[in-house]
Amino acid sequence: MTPLVREMVKWWAKGGNDPTDLQWFDISNALNYEVDVPAWLLNGRSPFHRCMIMGRVKEGWEFALVAVGNNTQDGIIVGGSKIYQQSHQRIPSMTFITNDEGLICRGPTEDDDPPTEEDLSIVSHLLANFFESVSQPSTSYKPVPHRANVSRAKRGLLPLYELVTVYIEPVKQKNESHGGTHASPRQHDRRGHFRRTKNGPVWVKSCIVGDPARGAIFHDYAFREKLND
Repeated sequence: MTPLVREMVKWWAKGGNDPTDLQWFDISNALNYEVDVPAWLLNGRSPFHRCMIMGRVKEGWEFALVAVGNNTQDGIIVGGSKIYQQSHQRIPSMTFITNDEGLICRGPTEDDDPPTEEDLSIVSHLLANFFESVSQPSTSYKPVPHRANVSRAKRGLLPLYELVTVYIEPVKQKNESHGGTHASPRQHDRRGHFRRTKNGPVWVKSCIVGDPARGAIFHDYAFREKLND
């Protein structure tokens, strides 16, 4: 896990929530302040149905947003917190959905709990950043074995589970080694992604793959660099 994901997982669990109900994305290094918000809100997709999107905007300032849904055509609900030096300010839940004219509509999920215009603007930019960020292919993996698995390995036993940070970054030249492998037989979530075909990109839905009897792999996601660097 990245340090920020580890911190947020503990905070989420202290509230009585199960961290494994969400997929965790740290977009700190992919924040693009010139992102085309309308285009990405209209055309972007989330790789999973339930995601925790977080980031460190600047020293002391962080955010954590739960996003439920895959795209604005079907509707996405987002809510969470603005965080300044460990002080959490709630962002009320809001819905993003495309209308019949192909325009993005955004507003409160509950009429008696509306977000401010500032919160609507902030979440719109962060959701667009998230869509832009996850549109890149993943190119490297950083396994972090749990201490219990080290002991089990010494006894010739299979690992119970493993935490793996998947780094997502711009495509490198084909002759560069991207690292990682998709050969693991252990159970893990495979994120939704666009597959390029001769007829154009095709969306492949997220799914669970692997054998749970051989243990499990839990992923969190981070980014190597800003898209506009």
